[in-house]
Amino acid sequence: MKRYDLLYIAAFLILVSLCGCGANKDSGKRAVQRTVRARIAGVKRYAIPAQYSFPGRVKPKVSIVLAAKMSGYVRTVPHEIGDFVKKGALLVGLDDTDIKARIQAAAESEKALKREKAAAAARLLYAEQSFARFKALYREASATKDEFDRARAKLDALTSRVAALKAQIARAAADLREAQNQLAYVNIRAPADGWITSREVDSGAFVTPGMPLIRFNSPDQGAWFAADIDESLISLVRPGTLVTIVIPAQDLYIQTSLAQVTPRSDRISHTFPVLADISKYHPKSGLYGRIYVYTGIVHQVLIPWKAVIDRGGIRGVYTVDKGHSTHWQVIKTGHLWINTGQGFRIVPSDLVPKNGLNAVYAEVLTGLSPGEKIVISNLNKVSEGCRID
Repeated sequence: MKRYDLLYIAAFLILVSLCGCGANKDSGKRAVQRTVRARIAGVKRYAIPAQYSFPGRVKPKVSIVLAAKMSGYVRTVPHEIGDFVKKGALLVGLDDTDIKARIQAAAESEKALKREKAAAAARLLYAEQSFARFKALYREASATKDEFDRARAKLDALTSRVAALKAQIARAAADLREAQNQLAYVNIRAPADGWITSREVDSGAFVTPGMPLIRFNSPDQGAWFAADIDESLISLVRPGTLVTIVIPAQDLYIQTSLAQVTPRSDRISHTFPVLADISKYHPKSGLYGRIYVYTGIVHQVLIPWKAVIDRGGIRGVYTVDKGHSTHWQVIKTGHLWINTGQGFRIVPSDLVPKNGLNAVYAEVLTGLSPGEKIVISNLNKVSEGCRID
């Protein structure tokens, strides 16, 4: 066999070998691709409320300031700021030594005046009888005019004395009632169930009438959620405007409307205050939250929240091409929205209802366009390059 024939045969064998390898690789690819049964959905835009978010806090509808009604030294302040107390609980106790001394003195004075009046009344009765006798004797000329005049003067003096004693007894009784009423002011008690929000005095302090002692909030009076809204929305926000309020500390997610709007902007902060009534949710006073104000409608790409996969902080979805193959696509998400059946409302990610995931949608900022298709079920079996059946 000639040399060039050997070279030809060798080249032919190498070519056959290479072709065989390529065929094996193609068959391997076909073997790797697997079929997964899963649901797919089209990406599209939805009409959602145009919303603005602002911080706010819970505040009581009525904040009670308990003040001193009398002067005195503070004997005890048994509760601290933040304590919850029941109606009638002692909040501030003043020293009652002087008041009790006044009560005792007024009571003794009243008793003494009553004894004196009783004695004077007895003398008055005798004087009235004597005057009647002398009057009869004087008419019969059996008594002198001087004796008659002395009997009448004695009667007038005792009558005046009894009247004066009655007035003194009334004043003593009034002093006694006043002292007893002040004794009620010595112990300042909670007017209702509630929380102590501030304490202005400590034991040993001297207080005067009108001086604030305790600030007290009662949940029975209801609560507002108060926030300051940017002045650019002043023409769009009014009583009845729909809002969502989120208070993380109590896991509260409230859908309501504004109750009060002050249509006047602060010249320094460029905001105006709004109030929403959240009394029925019984929030604790002072808690931080956020209010989402809805001012219109916008159209935004939303996808089912259950279709989003989080890989170490990177979120993505599996898209499906025309050949039904899957591809991993990184996306950037915004707010979460829940479909209430009457429209979409914003919902924080940590308050997503576990039994209502089908109604929760994620706002897609980048990574997807309307018309694309994504996998929305059986995601634990889906991987890159799968074929969706």
